[in-house]
Amino acid sequence: MIVVVLVSLLVTLAIDRLVVLKAQAERVAMEQVVGNVRSGLTIRLAELMARGNLNDAARLAGTNPMLLLAVRPDNYLGELFGPDPAALEPGHWYFDSRAGALCYLVESVDYFESALVPPRARFKINLVYEDRNRNGRYDAESDALRGMQLAPMEPYVWDTKFASPDWPWSAPRTARRGGAG
Repeated sequence: MIVVVLVSLLVTLAIDRLVVLKAQAERVAMEQVVGNVRSGLTIRLAELMARGNLNDAARLAGTNPMLLLAVRPDNYLGELFGPDPAALEPGHWYFDSRAGALCYLVESVDYFESALVPPRARFKINLVYEDRNRNGRYDAESDALRGMQLAPMEPYVWDTKFASPDWPWSAPRTARRGGAG
């Protein structure tokens, strides 16, 4: 009887850990794609600078950053015009061409916090510039373009804490916030 209780307890803890590990793997995979896209954006910016065409970078704002990658992720659905995110399969990327947003639909929704329903992270290419005329938008004639960034459109948090008490070999409990440029 005691053996059955102990085995049941260990199985319950193992399942809890496996679900959290799946969410952690999803977070890492999402962050890897974001990192790859940011690298592609940096390479494109360097190409434009080398050719002396930095002002051409302004045309990239709001465009599909997945097009900067030589190989797109297998879970990329493509460009969609104003799709209903609830109708799409979680765990996939898509570009909303109406909003100009690269979107990731989260599968591990219990470990992800966002104001969006269904839970997702949305990113956009933004220009980094010195707004010399202080009008709040980039003007090639007067503003100094400094670069581009892939930035989250809304804050989000991955909360991949273990629900059960930490074991000696467990990682510390942490939350990962989106929004770092």
